[in-house]
Amino acid sequence: MLHYLGIGQRDYFNHIIRIHSRPFWEFQAILKGKCRVTFTDHSEKIDAPTMLVFPPHLAHGWTSKTISPCFVAVFHFDYVPNLLAAYFDKNRILHTKLSKKHTSELYNISAELHDHIQIPTKLSILLFDVMLHRLSLIALKDSQDPLDIFIPKKRNTYVIDRVLTYFREHISEGIGVQQVADAVGYSTSHLRRIFQAELGISVKTALIKEQMTFASNHLFNIRFSLSDIGKMCGFSSASSFSRAFKNYTSVSPTYWKKIYPRENVINSSSFVNINSSQSLKK
Repeated sequence: MLHYLGIGQRDYFNHIIRIHSRPFWEFQAILKGKCRVTFTDHSEKIDAPTMLVFPPHLAHGWTSKTISPCFVAVFHFDYVPNLLAAYFDKNRILHTKLSKKHTSELYNISAELHDHIQIPTKLSILLFDVMLHRLSLIALKDSQDPLDIFIPKKRNTYVIDRVLTYFREHISEGIGVQQVADAVGYSTSHLRRIFQAELGISVKTALIKEQMTFASNHLFNIRFSLSDIGKMCGFSSASSFSRAFKNYTSVSPTYWKKIYPRENVINSSSFVNINSSQSLKK
């Protein structure tokens, strides 16, 4: 899900962005100009055209030593494909130099997303996922790691990524393990073995976690009622959504908003209960 889109001039010389953490994955493309990304222990010079990707909760800020503004495009998502996330197992941030072709593509992506983030439609979530994968492809264009999916462990990661990506794209349809398995071309027993070996949890638990993480990220959006969020997650009613949420987290959606600050809601490790059997079809 896309949570923020910003495109335009940024005057980091006169308007420094203080170092702070963000709860989402951040893609920031410097399309024109120069600036510096700052961390608690150092700063780095960034020359356009460059795209950087930051994982959630990595504190950073922005400044500049030149008075000329730079032109940027910024995207915040609540998740990224596993192949991109795996890069951050060994790296802090991802830098990608942009070609003219990719710079033009980023302008086009920003323009396509602008109207949808202002006034979301039924197709917006699907469009957000499509654009997320386009951004991820640009970010990983210089990486050879995706070619290693034929190595057993990385192949398992690839399968898990396909499963979770498909589920995220169809989360509002109320699909379950069997439907996802059919869509990605694996048996439920094979997926069960892969998820247990790599993640230590069942496929069903992983999908429930996706539902609850998605829901918790939207509880603070005043545009959506509990019924809206429930339907977006694949539930038939607000009451069925609330029961599943409480069964998973031990608290109601309403109480969750009171006890957890907004910046922590996407941390799925904060969910304390994994015994829901009502939120997914078998």
